[in-house]
Amino acid sequence: MARTRTKCLFLLLTSIILYVVGSFICLHIHDYHNELKIGSSKDDSLVTTDLLRLTQTGSVTRVKQVFEVHGDEWKKNEFVTADESQNSPDIETKHIELTNMEGNLSPRLPGSRRKFLFVFRYYEQLGRATSNLLDLASFAKSKNRVLVVPYVNNSRMSGLSSGVSHNFHKPENPPHITYSLLSEYFNLDDLNSKLESRGYSTMRSFRDLESHCDKRFNIVVHFLFHDENYQRVTALWYRITEEKVATTYKEARERNGWVDCPFIKHSRLSKQIQFKVRRYICVDPEVIRTASDLEDNVLQGAKCVGIVQWRGNGPERVHFPLDPSITQPLRPVDLEFNSDLVELAKKFVRENLNEGFIGVHVRSERHIARKGANVTKRCMEKLANRVQTLRDALSINKVYLASDLTDYGSDTLMNFAGTKYRRSLSAYLREVLSKPVMFNPNGVLYDSGATAIVEMNILAMATRLFTLGGGNFQEWMVGLFLRKHNHQQTRIHRICELKG
Repeated sequence: MARTRTKCLFLLLTSIILYVVGSFICLHIHDYHNELKIGSSKDDSLVTTDLLRLTQTGSVTRVKQVFEVHGDEWKKNEFVTADESQNSPDIETKHIELTNMEGNLSPRLPGSRRKFLFVFRYYEQLGRATSNLLDLASFAKSKNRVLVVPYVNNSRMSGLSSGVSHNFHKPENPPHITYSLLSEYFNLDDLNSKLESRGYSTMRSFRDLESHCDKRFNIVVHFLFHDENYQRVTALWYRITEEKVATTYKEARERNGWVDCPFIKHSRLSKQIQFKVRRYICVDPEVIRTASDLEDNVLQGAKCVGIVQWRGNGPERVHFPLDPSITQPLRPVDLEFNSDLVELAKKFVRENLNEGFIGVHVRSERHIARKGANVTKRCMEKLANRVQTLRDALSINKVYLASDLTDYGSDTLMNFAGTKYRRSLSAYLREVLSKPVMFNPNGVLYDSGATAIVEMNILAMATRLFTLGGGNFQEWMVGLFLRKHNHQQTRIHRICELKG
């Protein structure tokens, strides 16, 4: 009897120990998952990521923590390239699956015939890409379609979190995310609210597209834009001859602006998104010039439509007028940024430029491409002389510089200007401006688009603003500056401006 009682006590104690150990392990697993938790916005269909970038240092996963860790580095005002930070052995890459990013299923959209508009590739960098997105929201409003919120990476937008390739080969393992949600750049609640209040179409999640379209596109559209380079690229994308492309353009013109294009399937876009596609169509935007024409004569009420590449409105783009339901057109300057990026800019100014400063933004890409290095340098010298004159007149000591010559600047410039060339011009610019203060994203941000937004907000807080160059992004930044300074145009000084 005593032996039986002892055995029972032993089993009871063993069970208690196993329970305590198991609970301890579960608690640690729960805490670990909380570190990677993705927060959701007020609209569950537009879930926002809790990270400013999916690649962060192991010890820093939130920007607010970064403020404290890197405050001393900013005070040094040392210029460190983004490439150097990205090659650091201390960097840990976090891969988060798409299904985890979007969290729970969004609430069901009203109506069984809700129509969707999805874009695989958005054209150009942050400034123009954002304008293109607003143009798309106007086009979608024509037949009350909803947009699918794009992903972002280094100032580019994509419909897919893994990016879009025209030379796609199915990997052995599912691709990890290389793009982040649009919320890395913008406040999505504010964006959707402004779209709705101004009469535009609103955005829904990729998950809504999957569930409502049952992973099928009725139509995928390729626009036949009329610049020569695009026609060559089209041949490469779809593995057809340039003669076949020319024939397609001719047939589309002869058939009221559109023609079936089964060769689009060669790009394997359907494999990348894992949707079935019923029909591929090429559309000539020089013939079909309104959203109504496209909807009524081509799409004809199709529930789920994909667009291969969207360029927005303008020359060598589409020519769709603003939808009549739009009461007040939106511009990029009207959009609210990710609040963490804005706070990052404010903290940088407080710690480095708090007594007032002159802001300088240099967009050298057009000058280098059209005028060459010598003319670009002369413009830099002219800029520096004007800045120094104003510094003396206003007794302002500090100058803040942002330019596209850094390693985290314009990727278009990188295509035709080598690293040594850009760094040489960047060093010359800093020399003639007498070593201005610059924002150093090293260890703080790993996305050039997020960095550009921080720089834009820093420049907007300057006392005076000098610009060299031009372009969509620079105009966006100027608009933000004017808004903060009660639209006082006399505070802006433009040097060597190039348009178009």
